[in-house]
Amino acid sequence: MIIDSNIIIYASKSTYPSLLSYLRNNESSLTTSAICKIEVLGYHQLKKVEKQYLENFFNAIRVLPIDSGVINKAIELKQKRNIATPDAIVAATALVHDLPILTQNKKDFARIKSLKIYAIEDLQI
Repeated sequence: MIIDSNIIIYASKSTYPSLLSYLRNNESSLTTSAICKIEVLGYHQLKKVEKQYLENFFNAIRVLPIDSGVINKAIELKQKRNIATPDAIVAATALVHDLPILTQNKKDFARIKSLKIYAIEDLQI
């Protein structure tokens, strides 16, 4: 499963303890896109403690690269629909690797019919 940036951010907050527990219990099957790592760690107001926590998180899961297959699929997605570039890269990564996405912004990906999309409430945690 590819976890979107917003899920990573939510998991770092104390308001979602069951999400963090779910992620820890499923760590071996979790992945993310390199664009999510850029988005999350690139936040300009990230505090030192938050940065360390998030770096540890990214070190514990697989970060899939933005390779030529992902780039070509993202281009294809952007040509077919109005989608933000980071979302196109996340969706393309999921499609290229045949993985579902865990996100709280299902609407960002809803028009991509071949994509499997889950939100926190779908996990029943």
